[in-house]
Amino acid sequence: MVWRVGDGSQIKFWTDNWVPNIGRLSQQTLQVINEVDLNISLTDVLSVSGGWDVTRLKEWLPDDVISKIMSLVPPSPWRSEDYIAWAPSSDGSFSLKTAYHAIQNDQVSHDRVFKLAWSWKGPERIKSFIWLVAHDAILTNIERKRRHLTHNDQCPRCHINEETSLHVLRDCSFASLVWQFLQPKDQVKEFYSLGRHDWLIHNLSKTNEWPCTFGVAISSLWYFRNKFIFEGIITNPAAVAESIKVRSSEIKRALHNLIIPKQVTNSTGCFVRWYPPPESIIKINVDGSYFSINNNAACGGVVRNHLGRFLKAFTCNIGNCSIMHAELWGVIKGLQLAITHNWNHVIMESDSLDATNFIKHGCPTLHSCASLVEEIRILSSRIQQVHWNHILREANSVADILAKKGQSMPLGLHIIEDSIPDIFNALSSDCMGSLRLRGTL
Repeated sequence: MVWRVGDGSQIKFWTDNWVPNIGRLSQQTLQVINEVDLNISLTDVLSVSGGWDVTRLKEWLPDDVISKIMSLVPPSPWRSEDYIAWAPSSDGSFSLKTAYHAIQNDQVSHDRVFKLAWSWKGPERIKSFIWLVAHDAILTNIERKRRHLTHNDQCPRCHINEETSLHVLRDCSFASLVWQFLQPKDQVKEFYSLGRHDWLIHNLSKTNEWPCTFGVAISSLWYFRNKFIFEGIITNPAAVAESIKVRSSEIKRALHNLIIPKQVTNSTGCFVRWYPPPESIIKINVDGSYFSINNNAACGGVVRNHLGRFLKAFTCNIGNCSIMHAELWGVIKGLQLAITHNWNHVIMESDSLDATNFIKHGCPTLHSCASLVEEIRILSSRIQQVHWNHILREANSVADILAKKGQSMPLGLHIIEDSIPDIFNALSSDCMGSLRLRGTL
């Protein structure tokens, strides 16, 4: 479980799990925490202005943890109570799927064959068969004898060896002849020297088209083995190999057709532009950015009037959070700027459709972004009129530049009073109504 920050009244700063993917902060501290400090709440680590007390946090915690905390909305008495959510899911709600993955991720080791079997590209029936082979669960004669279904565990073709899954799929004289038509000559020695578990890993983990052929082959060998036993049909190894080649080619061709790019949509190839707001209305364009190389998020925004003239801008290094958090933080910073300057009629534009929908229609209560959306609702209620627009990213180039600029800035908000060289060209293009080709930014 993880706490979602609301008014901060119920969460213990050190002992509760409230920072995503960090756990209890008492396990992250750089020094010993005394008994008094151990029981402090979130409201005890806020600055006079209501934000996080960064100076105090730096005395206790490493920079990467502080970066996570800074990306969270500070508690406020105007917000709802703190509440508990399910940490492994993105929306905070419990599901058996996320519980299963949480348990699986906690295990020290994973069964590589299991992963390779279920990631195999091809028909589900063959995928299920590979999974059965991986667990040695196909009904060979040795398995039937173990279950007391027969007294004879020999191979029905060669009558020499026990019919294990590896024997019927590889070592039997019939299977060996089939593999000779399929297997590359330079890999024959390695192919026959491995045990069942390693044999499956070796053949399913290749990066070429061999795993597809291999999956079809073992499924076909089992199919023709059953045809021989139950119908008495004797097949030629060469014919079996040819049918395997034909079928695997059909599967590869079908998979190839699935990954061919779809037809260009109507939005691609059209021209888009930024439009100034009506007179007496201020337009704020915002955007977020996330750099995976350093796990850091930032946001930025620009304020312009009905003539397209620059009024103000901001860039903010948020810290460690997702791109969705960054998009919403951009909206929050833009609203705060509007409140500070008493702009009562505002158009807020973002190129994130998901963020815009969250703001317009709300998001699940347990979602990690719920506190940000609630903060946006509180801030927008302090402005006389706010319109929410979703725009294409090509018409949001100034905010995009500012959001990326925030990545190189110190942690926190940076107000830009005058236009800077970084955004001069983009501002000029927007002001002149220049058209941009959709899909080129």
